[in-house]
Amino acid sequence: MRAFVLHWDPPTLAEKGLAVRDAGADVVGAEATDGRRVYDEVRKLAPDVLVIWLAWKPSHGRVAAAAIRSASWGRKLPILFVDDPAAPAPPATLQRIKAAVPDAIVDRPDRLAFWFGRIAPPAP
Repeated sequence: MRAFVLHWDPPTLAEKGLAVRDAGADVVGAEATDGRRVYDEVRKLAPDVLVIWLAWKPSHGRVAAAAIRSASWGRKLPILFVDDPAAPAPPATLQRIKAAVPDAIVDRPDRLAFWFGRIAPPAP
């Protein structure tokens, strides 16, 4: 499982990447400041999943996810929004995410491994 991690808080991006790795994914890329770079890097790296943390600037994550989902190459990419119970996103934010990316998964960080198991690519 190859993951690209998006979290809009540079000081804690490495921590979020470690959580993704600890849940069983290889982090092939990460970004914290540039939405265009997210789009370009996800396209270039072709991860198995895009993991977006909602604790900081959730609207930026939503916009990046919608842009990727609208591209022909990003239509089938699983997108997982991580909503930390310690700082949960407001219901209106979650509604906007579901409106922009209806098939995105929104769940807690302790369920990352579960989702990675469900969306893992088939073994060669």
